[in-house]
Amino acid sequence: MKKTLFALTLILALALSACGGTATETETASAGAGGLNADYENALSVQLQLSVGTFSLEGTDLAVDAAQAAELIPLWQVLNGLTESGSAAPEEIDALVAQIEETMTSEQISAIAAKQLTREDMGAIMQEYALSSGMNGETPPEGFTPGQGRGGSDVPGLSGGGGGGNTTGMTPDQIATAQAERKASGESGSMANSRISRMIVDGLVELLQSK
Repeated sequence: MKKTLFALTLILALALSACGGTATETETASAGAGGLNADYENALSVQLQLSVGTFSLEGTDLAVDAAQAAELIPLWQVLNGLTESGSAAPEEIDALVAQIEETMTSEQISAIAAKQLTREDMGAIMQEYALSSGMNGETPPEGFTPGQGRGGSDVPGLSGGGGGGNTTGMTPDQIATAQAERKASGESGSMANSRISRMIVDGLVELLQSK
């Protein structure tokens, strides 16, 4: 009789333990459901989704406020520094990107994730905020037209204006020549994308500093 009771107690304990583990796994999956990922078509990297997405939240109820900006500015500056150095380990970059994501609210991250940002969206943001300075012949993202954008006229803290102050100042022939020279020197597309990414972050830091 005692052996039967012990066996039943053990089975019950195991069953409760299994239920508890299932609940924990469910909660974990739910908690990550609103996070950023790059598993959709033409997806930007998570880092670019964060920078471009933060711009896209401006003018909405989910725009970054002054308190958040104070926390985000040093994180973005360090990330830009690591990216520019070219010597940072991927783990360092990933850790900073994760920290930036954690600094934003779940509602902000969910809103950015729902946009499923692409290169075309990045081009539109670059055009809207006149983020073309320093492109030096880089192939602009789809949706970007040099010489346009609201720039500093409507967005405090961002330099440049709606005119040509933030354009590359290059003709199509000059851009084509620069691209050919980069290709001849063995420069990879990832390096060009990295420069565009840093340019966007520079503009984002200016925007955050204005809050």
